[in-house]
Amino acid sequence: MQLSISTNWNSRQHDDGEAMVGEILAMGLDAIELGYSLTHRQADDVRRLQTAGTIRVVSVHAYCPVPMGAVSGGPELFTICDAAPRARARAVREVLKSVRLAAEVGAGAVVLHAGRVRVGRKMRQLAQMAAAGRRHEPRYEKRLARLLDLRTRRAGKVYDRLRDSLDELLPECEKLGVKLALENLPSADALPNEVELQQLCEEFAGSPLAGWHDFGHAQVRENLGLIHHPGIVRRLVPLLAGFHVQDIVGVDDAHLMPPGGDVKYERFRELGSLDLPAVLEPAPGTPAEYVRRAVDFLSDLWA
Repeated sequence: MQLSISTNWNSRQHDDGEAMVGEILAMGLDAIELGYSLTHRQADDVRRLQTAGTIRVVSVHAYCPVPMGAVSGGPELFTICDAAPRARARAVREVLKSVRLAAEVGAGAVVLHAGRVRVGRKMRQLAQMAAAGRRHEPRYEKRLARLLDLRTRRAGKVYDRLRDSLDELLPECEKLGVKLALENLPSADALPNEVELQQLCEEFAGSPLAGWHDFGHAQVRENLGLIHHPGIVRRLVPLLAGFHVQDIVGVDDAHLMPPGGDVKYERFRELGSLDLPAVLEPAPGTPAEYVRRAVDFLSDLWA
């Protein structure tokens, strides 16, 4: 595993990219993921630093840099599954900007939140029950079954729009030598889920389509009763372009630093032999000492 860190951790604390990268280098890390909060000025600075060999860039998280006109960055400012043709076309254009940035700085992958299936308030209600410790109640199981049934009935058209967008995106990704990695998200409404990711990778076999595994997101899914986390990782490893490393408690996607949360990283000790990036993704403002502790813990685990 190649440890690196997302610039989402500290990009908001610096006006320029040099100070941002300098703080990361002081942590003993020499590689980064360019996060979706990166400004155009910071992106320009990173280009220069990467060319000079000061820092390596392993991945870019769409949409990066922050799109012109957006008040702030975010991974779901747009969706390539949008039902509105003009909005979907805008999403495709913005993803391609992230792909081109990745190619410029030598990053191997662009991480993307693909989209969601509309399920109303049902996902929020289910999460509230799980957070209250009611996951094993019959009522919870019934609500989960109804939610998944609704998602199944509504997912078809969203999946088709995702495929159409991938038809547009993947040839350019292949041309530029960048993988398009669809990230697992913590809720049941997210698309693709684990089965859909496998199906997409089969449909687009030979293309630069991949998955991106967020440990914290997957643990939330396990805590909701949607998956068995270690089993899913073992099944999907051949499809993955990298990992986001974070920790959670319960069903809150808090972006804590391991160890100590619900993600038992010892269950994933065998992943240390993989030649894939493992990107620390601490919440903005996380104390540096917590990040250092995570680096030490993971370096020992995956040595």
